[in-house]
Amino acid sequence: MSFFLDPFSKVNIQQIASFIMYGDEFTIPTKGSYEQRIEEAWNSFVEEAKKLYPDLKETDRIFDSIIFYASVVEEIYMEVGMRCGAELAVKLFEKDI
Repeated sequence: MSFFLDPFSKVNIQQIASFIMYGDEFTIPTKGSYEQRIEEAWNSFVEEAKKLYPDLKETDRIFDSIIFYASVVEEIYMEVGMRCGAELAVKLFEKDI
């Protein structure tokens, strides 16, 4: 029985997503909630941008443009993920996998 339960203990959504998006690359799962991971990435970006462009006067305008771009990309990935998930669910029920 443990033979069948063992794979379920190894399932990690980040690794599955990485495999689907990039092929056979291995991804080490990131710690923290989605919100924490997003906040850390944003803070890192802002810190680096301010180092690269210390004299930039309109950082808020530029950051708003970046956020707009990222939100469009996020919406597209969400749609793709939902479609892939729905297709996978259908195939699971059809036992095609």
